[in-house]
Amino acid sequence: MWIVKEALEEHQKAISWLNDNTDSEVSFFLIQIEVWQIDDSNYAPRMNVLEKPNDWFKEVKKFTDSNELSDTKKLQLDFWSNLKEYGLVKDKKLSFRKVRPQHWYNFSLGRSDSHISLTANTQTNEIGCELYITDDDQLFEKNLKDKDKIEVTLNNNVEWMALPEKKASRIKSVKNFNIENKENWEEVFDWFIKLINQYRKLFSNC
Repeated sequence: MWIVKEALEEHQKAISWLNDNTDSEVSFFLIQIEVWQIDDSNYAPRMNVLEKPNDWFKEVKKFTDSNELSDTKKLQLDFWSNLKEYGLVKDKKLSFRKVRPQHWYNFSLGRSDSHISLTANTQTNEIGCELYITDDDQLFEKNLKDKDKIEVTLNNNVEWMALPEKKASRIKSVKNFNIENKENWEEVFDWFIKLINQYRKLFSNC
């Protein structure tokens, strides 16, 4: 991360070049700090992100070196990459993993029996945030006993999926959305970030 008082054009070009030409494991930001005051309020810092990692470019380059991505896979990669870039600025407490061209994107809960998974289904135009429980019926049943509390916290929009025929169970919040609607991505990203934090509070230590 490169933080400057005043960003010059050569700073932006340098960061842009580094993001386009370095390994996908490395990301560069150019941030300019301003001091704001409204009326007689205390001074407060404002951070403007002038250049940020272009993860979509890096990931597409990496994947297309070995195979061609379908339009759907490119859209998924673009969607998750933009979520990551937005989230890195919006909520610095979240840890974002590498993005891939697939319909899900996972977050750790700090435990081995479950994790948070975001989903984007391009066939049903539905997005979701879920607790994915791996082969632990008791954990699902324990949460089911707190069903009323959980549904109130998550605004009652919850699907309880025991899935006895599989080795996993899920507690999922869903929303109708077509990810081709890029103009409303930020609204959806805010919805994801809010739910991730709610799911962490509910399920990290359950």
